[in-house]
Amino acid sequence: MNTINILSIDGGGVKGLIPSQILYRIEEELLKPNSKTLYTYFDVFAGSSAGSMIIGALVYKQASGTDLITKYMTPENIQYIMPKLHPPSNYVNETSGTVLLTLVVLTIFIGLIVSHEEKRLNITTLGLGVSIVVMVIVYALLLFVIWLYPPKYPGGPKKHMINSFVGDTLVGDTSKDVFITSYDITIQRPVFFRSWDPITNGYNIAEVIDASSAAPNFYPAVQIISKGGGNGSADPNSQPNSDYYIDGGVTTNNPTNGVYAYIIDKYKANVDTTKFNILSLGCGYELDLNSTKTASKNWGALTWLLSGNFQLFIGNEQTVTYIVQQFADARGDGYLRIDGQLTSSNNTLDNTDLTNLQELIQTGNKWFDTNICKLCTFFEVPIPSTYTCKY
Repeated sequence: MNTINILSIDGGGVKGLIPSQILYRIEEELLKPNSKTLYTYFDVFAGSSAGSMIIGALVYKQASGTDLITKYMTPENIQYIMPKLHPPSNYVNETSGTVLLTLVVLTIFIGLIVSHEEKRLNITTLGLGVSIVVMVIVYALLLFVIWLYPPKYPGGPKKHMINSFVGDTLVGDTSKDVFITSYDITIQRPVFFRSWDPITNGYNIAEVIDASSAAPNFYPAVQIISKGGGNGSADPNSQPNSDYYIDGGVTTNNPTNGVYAYIIDKYKANVDTTKFNILSLGCGYELDLNSTKTASKNWGALTWLLSGNFQLFIGNEQTVTYIVQQFADARGDGYLRIDGQLTSSNNTLDNTDLTNLQELIQTGNKWFDTNICKLCTFFEVPIPSTYTCKY
């Protein structure tokens, strides 16, 4: 029986520190004693968004678990790609700047005139105060709208970091099977970049990871000019293009079902004599049932955008987990999903406070310890003497 080991990692913004820490512990405590590494053990690597960054380092730099948490997925790098600038200065266009400057000048000018002409216009001090308050409110609202216009973070730092992760190489420049998700907003279809497929293996891997992690609202869309092959969509008639792409988590935050289907198809000639072992790592979720079960009936468009969208992502990921588990059980494949509930502060995609980032790392340690028995069974290694398993 041939065995194919698959690693699949969800997207999750700063929460990507969680699976990174789990992978470090897996390599140090379960693989190294058997003279293996993450790179040598797994045959297939799949990722969405932050997950694509992790597999990019593991595959194209052959990073060790130690390298992963000390050189790549570090709190410092997270803070670098999510600077505390809002709006990012290099994305406030000239029109927005002109509007702001005009409002400032106009506010000062009107304030001076009203103050100077107060007696002649018979405006009371209270009336003057109200006028100023109204102008300030209008100004603040317009400023808020302008701040919503550009992406929250500039794309430059993220692009620079990803380039340092993988260098100037193509998706197909590896002996491993790589599967990365994105979404083509030009043709409005999910896209799966695959290292073994001539349609997609000619893309620059840095651009692909940049696109896979271009979360709407947080980062600008990424334009990719294909260097051989089509646009990566499921359409076999797709043509080379220069489309714009966004985060793979929009449709496939948990890429496990996608990579499972495509890998089965790749090995379809020997699928009956091949066993697939899948390790799927999530980035956590929040289930605040008490606040959502009654409040959601009154949610409008803005509230769903700010709060409800995360509920939809959770439902999607849980659906993927259920479907993959059913198929794996039916085929006799191995499948282990590690994910868990987070607090509201830990669950945000871009909380870059150092305290939060350290808590996420500790969450990774906690999940590893909690799932040690399942992990030992998955990797077929003895349970370390420091752990006790109850079945």
